[in-house]
Amino acid sequence: MDNVSGYKLNRLNADGTLDTGFNPSANNDVLSIVLQADGKILLGGRFTTIGGVQRNYIARVNPNGSLDTFFNPSADYVVESIALQPDAKILVAGDFTTIAGQTRNYIARFNADGKRPIVDFDGDRKTDVALYRQSIGAWYIVRSSTGVYYPVGFGGDPSDIPVTGDYDGDGKTDIALYRQSIGAWYIVPSSTGVYYPVGFGGDPSDIPVPADYDGDGKADIALYRQSIGAW
Repeated sequence: MDNVSGYKLNRLNADGTLDTGFNPSANNDVLSIVLQADGKILLGGRFTTIGGVQRNYIARVNPNGSLDTFFNPSADYVVESIALQPDAKILVAGDFTTIAGQTRNYIARFNADGKRPIVDFDGDRKTDVALYRQSIGAWYIVRSSTGVYYPVGFGGDPSDIPVTGDYDGDGKTDIALYRQSIGAWYIVPSSTGVYYPVGFGGDPSDIPVPADYDGDGKADIALYRQSIGAW
């Protein structure tokens, strides 16, 4: 593009001039562009950052070119093609073998938000019904793939708080607890079934907020310390 350097994605005005207010700033080639009905733009390619923020090979930007921070499926290698289904689900193809924290060889489909269900113990990308009965330290889980519930004994301390998440990145929700009385996390990875403890926290005002903060497809341990307003 004439007299424009350092850009991997540009937008032109209706008269063919450069839209200087639109600059997602990918750090490598953008190979696929898809416009959603809401004006947001899906990007696939060889890039690993958009606007200086890590986005591995797939991203979405708002109509003004700013990064959609809520969308981050994160592939492990190049996304070459993206397509939208009529139901707004997203089809992607490329050289990846993992995307959105799940093994998918070269082609995948995911929901419009690019995320897995909040609680998905069987990895079928559907939310499972589950509850934690604190009075007896028991979990009751109904897998959407079978419709049959099963109990799991794990916990029981009055201060236990469920902190489920995909801590091992296998695409399945892991049973986990934060024991506020001693500031300890107890996590049971679905890949091993063996729990491990992590000492982190202990202040009475601590609120557990696990999430995938670095976009690697795994839940990270995190706390918000309300007493001092710190994460």
